[in-house]
This record gives sequence, structure tokens and C-alpha cells, in this order.
Amino acid sequence: MRPPLFARALLTVSLLAAWQGSARAQARARAPKPPATAAASEPASQPPVAHDPPARGAPAQADAPPASFAPTPSSVAAASRDAGQTPQASASGEDVILDPELAGTASPATPAVIAVTTGASDKNTTPSANAAEARVVLHTRAATKTQRNDPGQDIYQSTTLATFDATVRRSESLRFVVGLRARYRFASMAANTADAVASHAELDVLPTAGYVDSKLADGLHLQLGYQPVHLGRFDIFSATDVLAVHDLRDGAATMAEAAEVAQISALADYDVSSWLSFRAIYVPFFTAHVISVVQSDYALVRATQAGTDAAFRNSGDQGARLQGLLLHNLTRGDRDSIAQSGLAALGPDPTFAQPQGALRAMAHSASGEVALTAATALEHLPALRASQTLKDYVRDPSSLDAQARLAADNRPLVPEYNRFAVLSADAVTDIGPVSVGLEGAYMVHRTLMAETQVAATTGSGSMPGIATPASTDVLQVGARAEYIRGTEWLVAAEAFFAYTLSPAGPGPHHYLLMEEGRFARGVGALVSYAPDAVPIHLELGAGLLSGPSLVVSPRVAYSILDNFDVELGALFVEGSAPAIGSSTISLGHVDDNVDQVFVGLRYLP
Repeated sequence: MRPPLFARALLTVSLLAAWQGSARAQARARAPKPPATAAASEPASQPPVAHDPPARGAPAQADAPPASFAPTPSSVAAASRDAGQTPQASASGEDVILDPELAGTASPATPAVIAVTTGASDKNTTPSANAAEARVVLHTRAATKTQRNDPGQDIYQSTTLATFDATVRRSESLRFVVGLRARYRFASMAANTADAVASHAELDVLPTAGYVDSKLADGLHLQLGYQPVHLGRFDIFSATDVLAVHDLRDGAATMAEAAEVAQISALADYDVSSWLSFRAIYVPFFTAHVISVVQSDYALVRATQAGTDAAFRNSGDQGARLQGLLLHNLTRGDRDSIAQSGLAALGPDPTFAQPQGALRAMAHSASGEVALTAATALEHLPALRASQTLKDYVRDPSSLDAQARLAADNRPLVPEYNRFAVLSADAVTDIGPVSVGLEGAYMVHRTLMAETQVAATTGSGSMPGIATPASTDVLQVGARAEYIRGTEWLVAAEAFFAYTLSPAGPGPHHYLLMEEGRFARGVGALVSYAPDAVPIHLELGAGLLSGPSLVVSPRVAYSILDNFDVELGALFVEGSAPAIGSSTISLGHVDDNVDQVFVGLRYLP
């Protein structure tokens, strides 16, 4: 198993958090500060936010998440926590504070916004018991690849999302939230291959919410059920946000509404005083990232068509017959479903034996906020451990004995979802017009893929060995800055540096995807311009990661009608090719065949 097979998913994990925060970034760019009447102008269909993480004294925008590379327009829902106000109810002098930690409390496509009332409230603004609200968001996007370097590559693809959410409020202290996301994806290669029909389609439905939100006492709130879970203030390169689960099947091209996956969890917020608050999250059952295993350009173990054909040819007549059977009996979607089921079957059982959780303490004042977090979680991406028979085969593929033992091996690759812990501190404050955040984290027993050089069976020197999981403690630091001017300009940037505190193992080992086998770094930025005079939105996002790997995504959106936008954009992922004889991998080089131009339509009532 060569290292590039794992790189695609690891690139996706590095970038996907940027995509998932896009709707929040767009809303933030259009939200006035302070917004005297912003909440009152929002449609009544927006579901109210039942509560906010305690940040009473924090400056406005202090805990707003940084922007994304591929944002999508979104409106803002604002509501008071304790009063349970609707979006129209908080128009009397309030500060809007956006928080990534609240994303699980709002609707799946709605940014998490808190309306903190600073003036007198209208006694008639409290919603009545049994009030209900529902909304459907539609988003479709079609893309064509700009590079065509593999017959097995998807040249055309389109994704359509329909997101439904509803809120039923039984009283001022109790509400129920449900949500579903339907996803239809169509993709096509340039032509049929010997083992597959060119086109294939997928249709699935995932829950985005299904929880009860209750106020148990003054300052104490509990959310229980299916919901996304978030930690920390960083969106792109967060070391604190270790409980969140993502849908990675579209890789770096994932739309914002499709990024998050809900989990069964319990989330409690408790205000000890006006300056100190706690948040506790408990996730009883493990959920892995949703991935494509063997099909699509974003698959975990994606192989080239040339490599696939060669493997069948090496099996002689039996291989040719097997190719024909695959072509006529199993679609590409069928194969990936089988692979996903097999991978899931080898993962942790859905029992209470593998819980995850976090405790977060937040101290806030008029100057900003400081938070401490302790969390334990399982790796959401599998690390594939090779059996000794597979290692022997890689060392000497021509050995008949190695071939025979590999053929008899029932588990040549075993997925591992290992446990790790995180201790982190983060802070946010305003320096003039700029919101500045810092984060430092110590991660215990992280699992990384590592590779060693092994002696070659012929000739002299060494050859790349097989990648294997290795554990190490990791130290990560990060910084972010955000500047907002009125409703038109948003400039955001975020950077990180991570360093492994122990070597990969004895001898010439090194961690894959790390510079010099030991460290990684990256920076992401977004410039967004949405003039008030015309219904147009311009954005340019970029990211630079170790490798070097470069991601660039320009995008323009135009509002044809109220709540109905058309978009045109592109996504480019580039990276340097590894030097001859080197096993160092550039993530951008592994995923450089996903470059695309896309058009889309989005309806947000």
C-alpha cells in the first residue's frame, strides 16, 4: 500500500473545516456591527437559537469564525437565549456575536448568531407555546474538470442538496429541532472502461438534527439527541475541534451545507457567574467521517485506471473475466457501498465502550475571552495497518511464497480508530477593528501514518517501505485575524504550526505528509466583497500547506431574485511532484486532478 492512497483523505480533513464555515462567513460579511435593525429584517422562517455559549462581556465579533475558501450566501438568524425571542423580536439595540460553537444549535444551513439584548424588550415578543417553524434550503452545483489525465477520472459531476429543518417550541424553556439533508450526486467519466460504466449516481439522506433543547434552570441549558458538535474558536486549522464529524465524499469540493454530520450527543452549558461558564459534551457512540473508499476522485484508496488494468492483466484470463463481471453486474456506486460497509464493519462497535467527550471552561470580560478545553476522542479517519504477509509481499513481490501467503491472508489491512486526548487553550480579543485569536494545544497519542526505508531485494541501497500507523504526541499553535468593514468587506486569515514530539520509530522512519518527516504548517485566507448597491458577492479564498500545496478558489454570486442566487466559481489544488527516489508527498500533487470550474443555483428562504 503506497502512501499516496492515504493522502487524499488527509488533504480533505485539512481543508474541509474551511468549507463548512462558509455560510457563517458570508452572513458575517453582510451583518452590520452593531446591527440596530438587522434582526428585525430577517424572515420569520428562521428558527430561533435557543441559547448561546456564555459570552456576555465579549466584544462583538470576538468569537466569529474565520472565513472559508468556497462560501455560499446565507442570511442571519438572531434570537435571545433566555427570553427565547424570535428573529423579529430583538430590534432594540443589540450586539450580534457569531460563534462556531453554536453551529449545532441553529439550522444546518443557518449561521449561528446570538442576539444579546441591550435595550428594553417588548413583552409581546416571546413566542407562544407550540409555535412551529420549518424551512427548506435548495442548492445545486455542476462542475467540469479542467484536467483529464486518467480514464477513470470523473470529468463531469453535479450535486444537489435539499436541507429541511423544523423547530417546535413548546414553551419558553423547551423546544424540539429536527432536520434532514438529502443529497443527490451524479458523476461521469469521459467514457466506459473495461470494468465500469462511465456514469454513476448516488442518493442518500442523513439527519442533521433531532434533539430536544431545554432550559433546566437559570443559566443551565441541555441539548440532547442528534446534533453537530463543535469546540473552539478556529474553523480552518483547529486543534480543539476534535469531536466534529464531516462528510468527505466530495473532498475539497464539498459544499458548505453538506459538510457536517450530526451525532447522538449531550451538550450542556452552565453559567456559573457573569464572567465564568462551562460547556460539557458527551458523545456515547463513535461515528467516523463519511468517506468514499475506492470510487470517485476523492476516495481514500483511489487507484488510477492504468494501475487497475495492470492488476487485472497480471491475473491472466481470470482477471479479464473478473473485469467483465464487474462491468455488467456492479456499478461504481455498488462497489463503494460494499467497501464502505466492509470498512465500517471493521470499526468500533456502536456500544458505550468507546465514548468521547470534552469539558470547556470560558472566562469572558469586556476585553475578550479565554478558554481551556480538555477532550478525549477517537480518530475519525481510519489508519490502515498492514499484516506481516502484506509487508513481506511488498518487500519481495516476485516471491511465490509471499504471493501464496498473501492470497491466504483474510485481513491484509486492518483499519484502526485509535484514541487520543487534547488539552488546549484559546483566546480572542479585539485590537482596534481587527478580531485576533490565538490557540495552543497539546495532543496526546495522535495516530499518523509513517513509512520506513527497507533494504531492497535486488541491487543496492533501499526502497520505500509500506506505510504503517504510528503514535506520537503533537504540539500545535495557531493564530487567526479577522477584519470586517460595514456590510461590504470581510478579510480573514488563519495559520497553524504542528510539530511531532517523538520520531516515527527506530531507524529511517518518517511521518508521511510532514515536512522533514516531523512538522506541518499552513495558512488560509479569504477576501470577501459584497457591495450594498448591487446584488453581487465577490470572493477569493486561498490556502497554502506543507508540501507545498496550494488551494485557490475564486467565486462570484449574483442574486437574481430575493433568496435566489446564481454562482460561478472554480477550485484549483496544486502541489509539487516528489523528487525521484523520495517518498515525501505533496498533498496538492495527490489531489491536483480535482481542478474544476462550477456553476450553481441556491434558494434560501
